[in-house]
Amino acid sequence: GWGAGRTPAVVGGFRWLALMLAYAMPLAMVTTAVAAPAGSLRVSDIVEVQHAVPMALVQPLAFALWLPAVMAVSFLPPFDLPQAAGELRGGAFAEYRGLDAALVALAQRVLVVAVSGMTAALFLAGWHGPLLPPAVWMALKTIAVAALILAIGHRVPRLEIDRVASLAWKVANPLAILAIVIAGLLTLLFYR
Repeated sequence: GWGAGRTPAVVGGFRWLALMLAYAMPLAMVTTAVAAPAGSLRVSDIVEVQHAVPMALVQPLAFALWLPAVMAVSFLPPFDLPQAAGELRGGAFAEYRGLDAALVALAQRVLVVAVSGMTAALFLAGWHGPLLPPAVWMALKTIAVAALILAIGHRVPRLEIDRVASLAWKVANPLAILAIVIAGLLTLLFYR
């Protein structure tokens, strides 16, 4: 459940559900678009396809759709509507105190690192790079992506939940389908 059933927690839960449904489709479609040139969903295969050119340069539309979607999944501003401190006083997490609140906060930070690592692997050629060891390249790219999404989030104004969901369904989903079509054409022309 969502806490003790108080209004901010319940509204936050519904907002979380609406955002996750709205952004799950673009995430899945963009992942498909990035995986198409590799012919596989294995992250190592996707990274190996990017040995010459990162997918962020090959598929900028997919990258532009990916970043807001992972920010929404990670509850980063301006997509932190399920917890919206200014209007819901913590929202879905309003009832958590002490260790529970600390664990939720830790989980959110771990999620930011995880999506940053996936972004580095899917769009920035993962561990490929000159001179430095592969692990260092992966760490640097992950840190850079995390810094980017955190910086973007605090500079973009928060939108209303209905506007965010509308943009996701009416703009992001059709553009994600277009990204799949572009990925198919790129795969046929350059990766086969």
